[in-house]
Amino acid sequence: MLAICAGVALLQGNTGLAGAVRRRPLLLLALIGLTLFSLTNKLGIGMLDVHYWLPKTIEQLANVFRAAGRMFWPVFYILVFTLIFLVVRGNKPRAAVCLLAVALVVQVLDTRSGWAGLRKSRMMPTASSWPTPLADPFWARAANHYAKVRSLLPQNQPENWLLISQYAQNHGLETDSVYLGRMGTREIEHAQRHAGQMLATGQYEADSLYILDSRTALEAIKTVNRQTDLLTRLDGLVVLAPGWKTCTQCPPIAQETLDVQVKPGERQVFNRINAMLVSGWGRVEDWGTWSEGAQAELVLRVPPEARALSIEAAAFVQPLHTRQRIEVSINGVAALSTQLTRMQENTLELSLSPAIREAIAADGQVRVQFHLPDAISPKALGLGSDERVMALGLKSLTVN
Repeated sequence: MLAICAGVALLQGNTGLAGAVRRRPLLLLALIGLTLFSLTNKLGIGMLDVHYWLPKTIEQLANVFRAAGRMFWPVFYILVFTLIFLVVRGNKPRAAVCLLAVALVVQVLDTRSGWAGLRKSRMMPTASSWPTPLADPFWARAANHYAKVRSLLPQNQPENWLLISQYAQNHGLETDSVYLGRMGTREIEHAQRHAGQMLATGQYEADSLYILDSRTALEAIKTVNRQTDLLTRLDGLVVLAPGWKTCTQCPPIAQETLDVQVKPGERQVFNRINAMLVSGWGRVEDWGTWSEGAQAELVLRVPPEARALSIEAAAFVQPLHTRQRIEVSINGVAALSTQLTRMQENTLELSLSPAIREAIAADGQVRVQFHLPDAISPKALGLGSDERVMALGLKSLTVN
């Protein structure tokens, strides 16, 4: 909208734009260079792709900056400033203010759907300190016993990295739970191999407290030395504390279990790593996680008064694949057989019958097994190259 007004002002002349550009030749050259760099040697116009050769040395140097498209941001800012410049120079002050005000209102309304959701999900209530769920006395005592707090497996931006790094900062501990702009490939591979050896042998560094994700927790269970090391869940995190049980100053932990205890009315979400996802689940996404393969399983604990599980789910259905049959059993007892024909807004209600509750009491855990005979990959349906065999999308679970 402003570009139309700016174009009229430019045609009328006397805006001084040409002189302003001539006085800034280096800026103009920089903007041209940034534009060419942002285009890269792989151009796409609609369905047309154009690629031209560049020496490998130049490509390697250019790859230092990763995403090339961001290099156009300064050019875009200058274009916006130029439009404002032309509107101001080409109109009387009152007219220019009105045009800019209208443009601002349109901009806010037009972009609101993007930033309003982010604001709602990211903004925190005003407080004098950052809230933390790490309320168990263990954390303060562990900070006095260990010099480091580490993630297994080490990776960039691991699950709960912000929570762990805050804990490390508050207690003066070293940590590898961070979010980095750059990482050395060989270094992270070496660190992961070393972590894999520790998990395989059950031998951990005595000066480090380890925070495990759900997958490494399952590996640690097999090799952990229960006589000396503590492996448990505290405040939602799986903790491995080497030598905790042989430390005379370290108090014992009353309940050692990795199972997720879900209270009645509590809603567990799956848009982050959750220890209930035992097998058959893919990577965690912003909304939840897809099943991968024809079988999947959840494991949790519920109180004796629990009578049902309610699961909010998506289904991988497409015009060429219109249904997903879902067969659910709990601790080996059939609980539900249904089919889903909608992509979203599906709810699976699993009643805990007397037979199921009896099986749960004997096992001590709730094992929810999904049989998914219609699981299929997007590639098999001609929907791209994704080879994941999907059926059920897990969003949340509530105990009633």
